Amino acid sequence: MPLQHWRRRSPGWGHWPRSRSSTSTAISALVTASTGTVDIQDGGPALGNDPGLVSELDPLLEDAGLRLLEEPFRSGGSRTLGHVIDPDTAAQAERAHHQAIDAALAGHLQRRAAGRKHPVEDFLFTYYRLSPAQLRRWHPGLGVRLGGPMADERAGWRWYRRHQDATVGVDRDALLADRRPQLEASLRILTATAGRKPWLGCFGLHEWAMVYHIEPEQIRHTGWPLRLGRAGTDAVVDRNTIRCSHFDAYRFFTADAAPLNTLHPTRAAAAMFEQPGCLHATMDLYRHAYTLGPALDSAVLRDCFALARNVRAVDMRASPYDLTELGYHPIRIETEAGRRQYTRYQAGFATRAEPLRQRLIGVYRRLLDHPDHGQHPQVASTTSA
Repeated sequence: MPLQHWRRRSPGWGHWPRSRSSTSTAISALVTASTGTVDIQDGGPALGNDPGLVSELDPLLEDAGLRLLEEPFRSGGSRTLGHVIDPDTAAQAERAHHQAIDAALAGHLQRRAAGRKHPVEDFLFTYYRLSPAQLRRWHPGLGVRLGGPMADERAGWRWYRRHQDATVGVDRDALLADRRPQLEASLRILTATAGRKPWLGCFGLHEWAMVYHIEPEQIRHTGWPLRLGRAGTDAVVDRNTIRCSHFDAYRFFTADAAPLNTLHPTRAAAAMFEQPGCLHATMDLYRHAYTLGPALDSAVLRDCFALARNVRAVDMRASPYDLTELGYHPIRIETEAGRRQYTRYQAGFATRAEPLRQRLIGVYRRLLDHPDHGQHPQVASTTSA
């Protein structure tokens, strides 16, 4: 079930109606409009100190599938209307998640058990640090609570806590204590990237720059031939301008290729360089998703993983490697037709990524309690890739 987050930001509770009946009416409207979580902040005097109002709201909340939680939201003395999923609905969602992930991971797990490497899909489990078991674990997300057997199971999980009503939900304070720097960094990158237009002129040359002027035994994906041979591969790099803005691609450039890049991204300045046309920036939505841990609905994590998997296939199809034996037909970016094909994929992926990026930004801001000032870091270059 999709969640909406409602919060009244005000210096005090005076913006809320002061009478019991009008407050009840206002909250009734919010609950009626909401399909998920309703947070009432800075309303503590009305909600927290009036047992009659709390009793008056009980039938309304029960009809909407919501519950007035007894704990204060953060430390502000306000109350939270939190969505509690019934056990049957939660079990159904968990089963659906397990089935989808099991189907997606079957090939990888079989290869891993047999000790076989894969030049395309292993990246999703080596560069990205979420294990298959962690990906398979289902979370309903921030602001959603579980009861019944699932609550008992998750009570001992990291970044969960049990509440006074015996339900279990995300332990926001513990998550922030452990991951705030990473969360803040991810939010900066996500908002900066969202504030830029896609640039589609890199043509995937980063993979070519990673094998430029090196011996065959130094190539990362040993055992897989270069489509054009060593000299032909180097010639493609020599004929083209490289504009790679993604640090975690640029840092793998060979010593001879690194000076050819017209941009010089760094990890510290990642938010200054990332842009939505970059395939690796799109794949990294998966990393930004799992950095949220249980605060993110697993359905969104699953969508980010599926997108990263699709993007990785195109990333390697456009690479200098011949992977036809594995069913990856090349995108020949050394030709005009191949470059057009690559940019079509870039544009399509950027379109698919945008709603996921916005969804992640919303969860990050809610978790970190960041207002949206509509401000983004200055763009490093209008021709970054």
